[in-house]
Amino acid sequence: MVTTFEAGEKLYELRYSFNAMCEFERKYDVGVVDALTNHKSFYYLRGLMWTGLLAKQKLTVEQVGDIMDAYLQDGHELGDLSNLLTEALQAAGFFRTPGSKSGKKAAAPEKSEEPSP
Repeated sequence: MVTTFEAGEKLYELRYSFNAMCEFERKYDVGVVDALTNHKSFYYLRGLMWTGLLAKQKLTVEQVGDIMDAYLQDGHELGDLSNLLTEALQAAGFFRTPGSKSGKKAAAPEKSEEPSP
């Protein structure tokens, strides 16, 4: 699933997949959950944004940093940026929230009773 956002009057699409997550972990040598909870590192936030944008266009991490700057200059805060990344990961099926439709288990099929001979 794709999450869109606007920065600097341009529309961007974030799309996370298993391949994107593997690329992030390979390049940054850290798990995604650790990166999201590592409050000391802008490096990881930029890396997560870069990974999500790769599906639609090839960008350098420095170009992604410029997109993030534009997002902040549009009146957003750092917390908005973090929330955007988290929402995009959830929309892609990673880290589902409790009670979400896709996070529910399917009901077990009812057993049909065979008539006795």
